[in-house]
Amino acid sequence: MEFENNIAVIGDIMLDRFEEGKIAIRKNPENPDVPIVLAEEKFFLGGAANVARNIVSLGARCDLYGMVGDDLYGHEIARLCDLENIGLKLFFDNKPTILKARIFINGEYKHRSDLGETDLKKISLETQEKILEELKKNINNYQGIILSDYNKRIFSYYFTQEIIKLANEHNIPILADPKPANIDFFKNCSVVCPNKKEAQEITGISYFNNEDVLFKIGERIKQRTSSKYIIITCGEDGAYVYYDGKSKMEKTIAKKVVDSTGAGDTYAAVLLCGLASKLDIFKSTEIANIAAGLVVQKYGTATVSMDEIERHIGQENPE
Repeated sequence: MEFENNIAVIGDIMLDRFEEGKIAIRKNPENPDVPIVLAEEKFFLGGAANVARNIVSLGARCDLYGMVGDDLYGHEIARLCDLENIGLKLFFDNKPTILKARIFINGEYKHRSDLGETDLKKISLETQEKILEELKKNINNYQGIILSDYNKRIFSYYFTQEIIKLANEHNIPILADPKPANIDFFKNCSVVCPNKKEAQEITGISYFNNEDVLFKIGERIKQRTSSKYIIITCGEDGAYVYYDGKSKMEKTIAKKVVDSTGAGDTYAAVLLCGLASKLDIFKSTEIANIAAGLVVQKYGTATVSMDEIERHIGQENPE
């Protein structure tokens, strides 16, 4: 089984770079106290681009809307999207591409550099209008939309509300993965899907894995956003679903967490593909929770396939 939807992802596009190496025996001629690291680098799609990559890994089609710089890293994103068969609706706004560079030495995570974030002013109204125009032109091709917010440059109240209005006019499910600072941009989505830390910041209610506490958090976010479904991803506790006064906690299936990078992207991608395929919210979150539990057992910015999800379901429920 594969999802056969066509999904639009709109958000903050980033590039992940992983440098892995070992300390060389030879001395550094520039400064003997600074070791030389013999390293290899690998690039992965990050931010909203990783959500798109997860959608494609499920067998669905995806168009990615966003902004990058007309620079080396921006062109690497375009190359990787082409390799992953992601339809890239890319716009330039005279700002550098955002890069997350992680350095591992002898297997240990030693350092992260964030490049391209010295100027995080929102993209221009002109660029927002260009993205909206392109989205309107293609809106009838989509069965779902994801808004992937990393609180970088792309989302403003006007821009976000125009996208949500367009989706609702066409009865297309739209999922928002928002940062707390921007929560009021995302009113009237089908789904709002923060993690537990973000949910705590949005509501002012301290997170605790307790039905009454989680119900209050879900209810508070519902009141603030007027969204149909509220999903809180709760890390090792699983994921909490709030809908119309009903709720359910999906326990995590992860036996061991190797790397949680991008797990929220995987969850959002699978959940929205489920809703776009007319599955109900509880079945969609069940499958999304399995996918997130599988992806955290992988290293790096990883994805899962429907084959892996089905194998897990088969192992747990042979009948």
